[in-house]
Order: sequence, then C-alpha cells, then structure tokens
Amino acid sequence: MSVLKSKRKTSRLEFLHNAYVIQRSFALLLLRDFGTKPKIRATRFFAAINKMSEEDKNAFLDLTDKYGITSIVDEYPEWLISDMRNRVLQEARFLVRNIIQANSIYPAYVSEYMDRRRYQTMAIGNCEQLLQEMQFVISILDVDVNKYLPYVDMIEKEIALLRAWRKSDNRLLERAKQNEAKRLNTKEDISNRTDEDITNITTATASRQRSGDDLADVKVEEQGTLVQNNSHVSTGPEEQKAVEENGNTKN
Repeated sequence: MSVLKSKRKTSRLEFLHNAYVIQRSFALLLLRDFGTKPKIRATRFFAAINKMSEEDKNAFLDLTDKYGITSIVDEYPEWLISDMRNRVLQEARFLVRNIIQANSIYPAYVSEYMDRRRYQTMAIGNCEQLLQEMQFVISILDVDVNKYLPYVDMIEKEIALLRAWRKSDNRLLERAKQNEAKRLNTKEDISNRTDEDITNITTATASRQRSGDDLADVKVEEQGTLVQNNSHVSTGPEEQKAVEENGNTKN
C-alpha cells in the first residue's frame, strides 16, 4: 500500500539523493545552452553595429533585399555560454563531493566533528552559489524565467535538507566531547605519574619476571633430584646376586 507523499518521512540520505537530482538536471539544462532563445535582428541592425563602410553597407543591404532576407538570427558568443556552463557544472560537482566527504566522516572526537561540519557548510555554500549563477544567467540571457523556477526550488530544498542534517549532528558532538574528555583524562593520568610511581611499576614488573625465573629454577632442580634418586635406587638380593655373577663371568 502506497503512502501519500505529504505523509512520507524524509529519507536519511535525502540530501544526497536531491544533490544528484540537481547535478543531473543542470547537466541536461546546459546541454540546451540554458534554454536560450535566439535573437532575431533586422538586417539593417547588423549593417549599423558592424561599422561597415558605406560601400559594403550598400552591398550588404542590396544582397539581403535581393534574396528577401529581412532578419538574421543572432546567437550569443560561444565563450560566454561556455564560461557560464563551466561555473554551474563546477558548483554542482562540488556540491555532491562535499556531501560525500561529510557523510564519510563519523566523528569520534571533536576535531572529526568539525571536519564533518566544515564539509556540510561548504555544501550549503555551493547551493547558494548556484542560486547566484542562476540569477546571473537570467539577467544576461534571453530565457524564460518561469522555466528556471523548478531549479530554484530544488536548490532551496537542498539547503533546507543540509541545514537539518547539520543540526541533527549535535548529538554526535556531545558523544565526541565525552570521548575527548576520556582521552584527555587518560593523558593527564599518565603525565601526573611521579618518578616514584614509575619506579614502583618498574620494580613490580621486574619482580614478576624474577618470580617466573625462580619458578623455572625450582622445576629444573626438582627434575635433577628425580634423576639422581633414580640412579641410587636399592636393589634386592636376587638382583645383587645376578650382578655379582655377571662380574665373575667377565673376569
């Protein structure tokens, strides 16, 4: 059973999914050169702005009149479209990259939390810069402003998602502060140890080593005693007689 969109919960990675949508949508927009409309100019307009000589101007107008050309399509310079395209693509690319960088850090200490927050803040800055680029494009190019509104909505949605994500990390900050305090306490305990404490630790370690060596010596002595006792075991009369007879036989 499907759930109404208005009642759906926001996904944990909605900020990343929406960033991918922004990157793809802008790439498709740039393939159409921002949806620019070609400007239609009268032929006399070109004759005037190109500073033609009187002879060339008359020749140009005669040719257009001869072939019934009353207007010419005027396109925007390629360098201008290329520069705008590169800036928008770069900001969209950096937006996704900064989100991935932030999401890859799970802060255990305060320094890691600050790194994660820095990438989140830079991602928000990428969104703000995209909005500025859109305003610049609209102010320069002859485009339909209404067709740019969905892109603005996507960017504003992304800013809200990123800010909510950054705010939810406050719980991670508290945990990071606790870990940082534990680490500092451990360092202080080590640094506060006096020479006497270090000597006692060294002496105790050496004592344990000597105890182990003494135990090994005792085992060796016990084994030696056992061998010696086995060599002096007394024999019975029959065994003694067998030994004497064996000696007489050899003689």
